[in-house]
Amino acid sequence: MFRIQLGNITGTTIEALNQKLYDLGWNQKESGQPFRDKAYYKWQFQDFFNNLDGCAEKAEQLDYANQQRLALTGGVDRDCTYEECLAAYGSEMQENQLCIDINFDRTDKKTMIACALFASGETNKEFIEYVQYSEDLLSKSELTLDAEGQKILESLEKAEEEPELLPEDERMDRSIQGGVMLAKYWSPAPDNFVHIIFGNVEDASFLKNRQHVDSDYDNLYRCDKKRGVLMVPQIPFGQQGVEVAKNAFHMASTLGVQENPYYFIHMVWKNAFGLPENQKERKEIAATLNESYTIEELEARFLNVVSHLNNHYPTYRRAIYDPKKGTTNRWSYQGTDQNSVTALLNCLYQAIWNVNRELAYSIVDAASKTVTV
Repeated sequence: MFRIQLGNITGTTIEALNQKLYDLGWNQKESGQPFRDKAYYKWQFQDFFNNLDGCAEKAEQLDYANQQRLALTGGVDRDCTYEECLAAYGSEMQENQLCIDINFDRTDKKTMIACALFASGETNKEFIEYVQYSEDLLSKSELTLDAEGQKILESLEKAEEEPELLPEDERMDRSIQGGVMLAKYWSPAPDNFVHIIFGNVEDASFLKNRQHVDSDYDNLYRCDKKRGVLMVPQIPFGQQGVEVAKNAFHMASTLGVQENPYYFIHMVWKNAFGLPENQKERKEIAATLNESYTIEELEARFLNVVSHLNNHYPTYRRAIYDPKKGTTNRWSYQGTDQNSVTALLNCLYQAIWNVNRELAYSIVDAASKTVTV
């Protein structure tokens, strides 16, 4: 975006400066009024919202605009002030500023040339506080100024300010390389995952690489393997915890996580919720796992759950396989504090059994090797 910000315009008027731009070739039909003062924005925003009956042409437009007005006034049914409009639409209410989009042919060349000639004119420089991205403007418009005009334009150019950094001890460090689990994430690239961690959040949200006072300048945090980090909330006890977990999973899915809800919830909030013990319901859960994962993904998640169980108390508690039991109940654990994870293991085993029984038999041997002391 190319900008011209006016400063002290004593000795002239907005109308007179706009007329100069029209005379230089500014396309008023396509680009509207070049410079707009407070009176213009008061008419465009404040007067509009306070006179909706005369401004909105259709009933649905009137309803929508009235909702916008109430949002400005904090829900109070009254006229809005200019300051309230400015707080909500400040980026669109830059008084005495010309701003045009010079990318992708969104502004015609004649208008860009008019801006360059205006900003580099000897008689106009005293009214201009600064310009921004004039070099891009000249490049896009394919205009070469004379030496004097180039000098004026360069003298008015305002360098883009470096965003303010946080104090060193408040910035994000590079220590987060793991988390509760790795979750499959939507991407055309294979083997793409995000870390799931607990954070002080009300819903699932990506962790940002906090470096600046204004967080808009911060990008998403990524580990050394370029994987993002998705924060989820800790859950309260009882039914409220169920709703928090469900909502967090829904938001995680919206943000691109592609895990089965049973696997995600019971591997993030391990053993916080129960899973059914009867064969019918476990087979139904296994069927959803078959819909969510390939056989390779099922195998990886099965071994991940075994690893969690075997490493919980690695010296004396293990996941145990009993081939005499039904396929939804062949796995147990030497302890009572991992019931839902053990149930998840049986559902994953059933899902593998549904697709490849040979793999289901052979994975028992692989499961015995997953402990890490």
